[in-house]
Amino acid sequence: MFRNVLVGLSLTPRSERPLREAIELADQHHGRLTILTVLPECRSCAFGPIETCTAARDVSDDLWRTGQAAQRAALEQVPACLPVSTLLLQGSAWSCLMRELRGERHDSLVVGASGRSRLSRLLHRSFDDRLTRWSPVPVLVVPPEGPTDLYVSRAARRRGARTRLARDPRGSGAPQR
Repeated sequence: MFRNVLVGLSLTPRSERPLREAIELADQHHGRLTILTVLPECRSCAFGPIETCTAARDVSDDLWRTGQAAQRAALEQVPACLPVSTLLLQGSAWSCLMRELRGERHDSLVVGASGRSRLSRLLHRSFDDRLTRWSPVPVLVVPPEGPTDLYVSRAARRRGARTRLARDPRGSGAPQR
């Protein structure tokens, strides 16, 4: 069912639990894992001083090295028996993620929750709220602690996505093995 799992890996410590959940999900369904990290673009003004261009290039290079290090650390957590690939992209997180999902290579997405309060989410839509609404595949949202939530958008339902996910009977929210 969830044979090609895409996990969004951020450069924060909050991304450790979503990675563990994605590994368990892919392992449970004998699937494949893809680890995606999207780095912001660092641009300089075309008419600015040369120092601005040099600084933007240096920051971009530092971000790239940090992203590569984060993906290497994530790969160390993946069991050797699980097929895994990595993607390191630069640009808007939303556009890169949606482009990857619309390529129809993945049938599920695992992301970390934004960790915002209910009032804050009510007043301002978060990134994971947008994902759960517009994603063409089911989205497993993993908060820093507590149970996980599986969302299936209308777009995913139109593509025939199923919503069955085996849960741990203890209620920890982790998929069963």
